[in-house]
Amino acid sequence: MTQGGPVGGREAPAQRRIRRRTLVVVLAVIGLIAVAGSWELYIQLSRPSGGCGAPPGGNTPLGGSSFAIGSATPAGGPGNHSYTMAVNPSDRDQWVYLAFQVVDSRGSNLTPGSGWSVVAFGVSGQLIANYSFQTQTWSSGATVLMTSGESMSLRLGSSDLHGLGDKLVVEISNPNPCTFSGGSVSAPLP
Repeated sequence: MTQGGPVGGREAPAQRRIRRRTLVVVLAVIGLIAVAGSWELYIQLSRPSGGCGAPPGGNTPLGGSSFAIGSATPAGGPGNHSYTMAVNPSDRDQWVYLAFQVVDSRGSNLTPGSGWSVVAFGVSGQLIANYSFQTQTWSSGATVLMTSGESMSLRLGSSDLHGLGDKLVVEISNPNPCTFSGGSVSAPLP
């Protein structure tokens, strides 16, 4: 009989304990690998298969598209001066990501009049939300996704800015990490 070998065809108790411990460790490692693999599969399934904003099987867009506004068109008249402009949003932009200011020809902020606001309109002209210059906040409804073809109206009440060289500045702060649309755009107010 050799030392440490089987005794009468059976393993010594110490060898059985070592084999059991080894088996337990191997099974524990296999279990951890299975759990880690399941977690990775869960993470992959919870993301769009094409990446941020991409269709399933598509490529992830690099940097997204940029937010833009159309030319300001004067509307209204005495007592209700306004400017209307189209919007071209980036992927996943919401109205609530926008803040506004009006600047003069030197770039200095104008003090908003008491009734100044921006009104967001849907593609078919329905009211979406209102932005107040006084509170710098949006009304409810501003968290819907923007789409091309929507518009906004800068409402100035009795303030007549016609021909003064002023501009509407739109600050964009989209917190979505998949698209970049931070910064600002502006439109001259004719």
